[in-house]
Amino acid sequence: MGTPIREQILTNLKWTLEQITTANTYKTTVTTVERLFQSWTETEDVECPYIGIICRGEDYAWGHSGFCRATMDVNLVCHWTRDATQVAMREGLDGLLDDIIRRLMKDDPGLKGDGGTTIKAVSVFVDRADTDEESDRGGRTMNVDLRIIFNRTTSAS
Repeated sequence: MGTPIREQILTNLKWTLEQITTANTYKTTVTTVERLFQSWTETEDVECPYIGIICRGEDYAWGHSGFCRATMDVNLVCHWTRDATQVAMREGLDGLLDDIIRRLMKDDPGLKGDGGTTIKAVSVFVDRADTDEESDRGGRTMNVDLRIIFNRTTSAS
């Protein structure tokens, strides 16, 4: 049996986000993309801009002819360097969000799965950290929720 499609999509999502660099005409060069979560207190400035990828779960709807529609909820936890001013952090996270959306909208085979699976849509919801300097996160964290919808077949895991 091949690599499960869920694993392929998450691996390809990591690769896709790693392509966000100023050399590739984006506003930001992402330093670290990981398939795990680090809190802002665990993330060193040299790792920032940082994107952590967390799969929160999947829902399935069985259809006809051996197809199953799957919806995978993924959270991207993005951290900015702590030695930036509040304005620089806000502008940096805004630019990173623009880059993430632009990268995910790109018609790139990097997000496509194999084994009879096609990604149909990606939707984005953003939860920004409090930008008050007195807050715990101090405005250096942004959560981006992705909903990845794809079809699975009975022949693909």
